[in-house]
Parts: sequence; C-alpha cells; structure tokens
Amino acid sequence: MSNHLKSFFLMCSGANQTILAQDDCQIERGKYIAIGLTVLFTAMLAMLSGTYALFTVFGNIPAALLFGLFWGCLIFNLDRYIVSSLRKKYVDPESDFKTRWRAKLNELLRAAPRFFLALFISLIITKPIELHLFEREINAKLDRIESDQMVGIIDDVKREYGDVSRLESEIKAMKAEVAEKEQRANQLYQLAMDEAVGTKGKNTTGRRGKGIVFQERMADYERAYKIWQEVKQRNEEQIAAREKQIADLRIKQGDRVKGFQDNLDRSRGLLAQLDALGMLGRERETIWWANLFLILLFIMLETSPIIVKLFSDRGPYDDIYEAKEHEVFATQQKKISDLIDRINCEVAISRQINADRVRTELELHRRTLDSIHTIAFDEIREAQQELLRSFIDDWREIAMSQIHNERRRAARNNGTPANEAPPDTPPEPAATTAAAPEPPRTERRFDAGNQ
Repeated sequence: MSNHLKSFFLMCSGANQTILAQDDCQIERGKYIAIGLTVLFTAMLAMLSGTYALFTVFGNIPAALLFGLFWGCLIFNLDRYIVSSLRKKYVDPESDFKTRWRAKLNELLRAAPRFFLALFISLIITKPIELHLFEREINAKLDRIESDQMVGIIDDVKREYGDVSRLESEIKAMKAEVAEKEQRANQLYQLAMDEAVGTKGKNTTGRRGKGIVFQERMADYERAYKIWQEVKQRNEEQIAAREKQIADLRIKQGDRVKGFQDNLDRSRGLLAQLDALGMLGRERETIWWANLFLILLFIMLETSPIIVKLFSDRGPYDDIYEAKEHEVFATQQKKISDLIDRINCEVAISRQINADRVRTELELHRRTLDSIHTIAFDEIREAQQELLRSFIDDWREIAMSQIHNERRRAARNNGTPANEAPPDTPPEPAATTAAAPEPPRTERRFDAGNQ
C-alpha cells in the first residue's frame, strides 16, 4: 500500500498523522488505517443509499447523484468526528477491580451518545438499500395493493355515477319495446302471408287467395307496423339522448378513475415502498429475517470503529495525544496567567498615576485658591480706598457749595455784591455754618487668614 493511500486512510480515521508518524506510534498505524477504511466504506454505502432514496422520490438522476454525494460526505464527516472524539483515559493497571470497572463504565457512558448516533446513521443508511434489494417483491405487493384500491375506487365511482346504470336500463327497456313491436308486426305479416297462400294453421282458414280474412290480417299488420314505427321513432330519439348522457357521464367517470390512477402512480414513493416492505415482513417470515440481518449488518459496520476503540487498550498514540493536550493546556493557562498579571500591573500603575495626578491637581487647586484670595483682598482694599476718596470729594463739593451759598446770602443782606466778601468782615467760623454732611464710614473687613 502506497504512503499516499495510507495517509488518506489515516485522514479518514480522524487521527493525528503527525503523532502517528513518530517511531513510538508505528504499531498504532494499522489499527487507525482499518478504522479509516471502515469510515470510508460506510460513507460510500451512505452515498449509494442516498442516491437511490432521492431517485425513488423524484426520479431525477443528476439531482439524485448530487444528493447522494452530499449525503455520503455528511455521513463521512459524522463518522470521522465520532471516531476521532472518542478518547481512552489512563487507568492505573495496579488499581483494584472496582476502580478499573468504574473507569470502563465512564468510558461507555461517554461513548453512549456517539454509539446511538452511529446506530441512527446505520438505520438511515440501511432502509434505501433494503428497498433496492427487495424491489421486485415490493413492486408486486404495490401492484396488488393498487389493484385492490382501483377495484374499490371503480365501485365508488359507479355508485357516484349511478345514473349510468339507470339510463342503460331505460335504453334496454326501450329497445326491448321496439323489438317487441317489431316482432308483433312481423308475426301479423307472416299470418297475412300464410292466409294469402292458403297455409293451414291455427289462425288461418287454409283457403288460398286474398279474401276477407287476408284483408283483416293485413289491416292488423298495418296497424301493428304503424305502432312499431311510432314506438321505434320515439324510442330511438330517447335512446339517442340517453346514450349521449351516458357518454358524457362515462367521460367524467373515466377522468375520475384516471385521476385516481394517477394519484396511485404518484403515491408509489419512498413511504409507500416502506409500508409495502413492512407488510411483506409481516406476511413472509423470510423477508422479515433477511431485513433484520441486513439491519444488524449495517449496525455492526457503522459501530465497529467505536467498538474497536472502546475495547482496545490504551496505546502510545493516546499517551502522546494526551501529553500534547496537557502541554497546550498548560501553555495556554500560563499565557492567561501572564496576561492577567500584566493587566493587574497595568491597572495598579494606572491607579497610582491617577492618584498622583489627583494630588497634583488638588495642590494646584489649593494654590490657585490662595492666589485668588490674595488678589481678591488687594482688589477689595483698592476699591474701598477709591470709594472713600470719592465720598470725600463729594463731601467737599457739598460743603463748598453750602459755604458759597451762605456768603451770597450774607452779601445780599449787607449790600455787598454776591461775588465780593466785605473787606473788614472776617469769614465766619465753620461752627456757625450749617453742619456739613458727615462722610460715610467704610469698614474694613479682613479674613482671619489674610490679616
């Protein structure tokens, strides 16, 4: 067997070819090649089964081939997954029987879902192949079933179109009436002819010639002939009308039966064949046993890779595979731990940086507030001084205005011009003048921290 073919079979088994290529796993290659062959053959049977099943339903060969290829690939992928996902766990050979039995039971329980999936796949694959193997018997059974159904359908249609039988009976009665009238006219004519030729009989005189009796017989014949023609004409018209009705009803009846026949032909699909196969199994014991053994054969074929892996001992491949898994797991856990440590360190550094930034901002804010308080105090003091100077200037103007007013009044009283003061009159002291307005008081308020 070439190396490429071995690699293909190992790929079909779902095994890791890199591990199997090691020198320690050379003894395991044969087992996995056999498993890969089994998976491949099962997929091929599934492809044939799916092709036949779809062709039975739709009757389209290209579509059936495409579906069969898809179905085979699907079953191949499922079988490969089922086999590759089954792992052998390590059990200490020196452990007691109870421990080893518990480990084996755990393996069976883990493999149970895969086993039931393989069982279900085998049943799906088997049924179309069974139908193909028992195709002749199934078709014969379907023919008998359809014949019985057609007999019942025809009876039902006849009962549904009961006018046909009634019209046929009426036509038969009318034809019988016409035949009876014709027979009566023929009898009377023959009797008249016998009378004319002189034939001796029960109703003839036996005298030759066309006498009175002959005339009477001919009159009877003419009346009977006339009646026959009238009945014949009337009945033929009615018979033609009834035959037309019968023809229309028979066309409808034929269309109805043909529709049922087409439905029966179309119903000969996969489900009908499965029902027929079940009936044959109940009717014939040999078919039942053949069907059972065929199902068991496909079940064994489908579940054989799982059974082989379950009951085989743990080999070097399983040890190396588990070591690789553990190595990858430990490496990933270390990466996760390093990542968590790095993230925690970055978070701690970020927190410290944020805390320093907050302290710096608080100190800057405090200094800014102190500067603002100092600047505000100086500005307030300057504003108070400026306000005080403004009040003093206003007070001075008011006082000077009052003094000038007093001088004018005094000058008017003494005859002195308002703009000239008396030469020998000294200015009055400020006490004699009206009290000048007191300048407003300004209070200087200082914060305790700024004094």
